[in-house]
Amino acid sequence: MTPPVSRDPFWAGAPVCVLGGNGFLGRHLVAALLADGARVRALSLPGPPLPAHPAVAVVEPVDGG
Repeated sequence: MTPPVSRDPFWAGAPVCVLGGNGFLGRHLVAALLADGARVRALSLPGPPLPAHPAVAVVEPVDGG
């Protein structure tokens, strides 16, 4: 999955928590926020890992189980 092109400088450096970061919508939201420069923390239930994309290493996964 290719991260989207940055669109909004509002998110640059902002801390953001994404609930359901490993779900269908959450993984796209995480990618978009990372492309905008946000500091992302993803909370998700046990299950499939966060999607593999170039910026996933900067996401802090939090186990919600």
